[in-house]
Amino acid sequence: MAVFEVIYRGPDGDELITLDSIEGREDFEEVKYDIYCTTTGCDCRMEYVPRGIKVAYFKKWRGND
Repeated sequence: MAVFEVIYRGPDGDELITLDSIEGREDFEEVKYDIYCTTTGCDCRMEYVPRGIKVAYFKKWRGND
């Protein structure tokens, strides 16, 4: 299942983050460690995988279901 957007839980509240917008943020290093699934009722922590050989994507954090 491809994930194209996540929720950032920052000090000013929740914010929707997309693949296109995450790397351009000034606070990128902070944001990439505090992102979560956007599905209602899901509290799964997510991880950003930058573009390398393949396109960039979000995936679930190791150990989260």
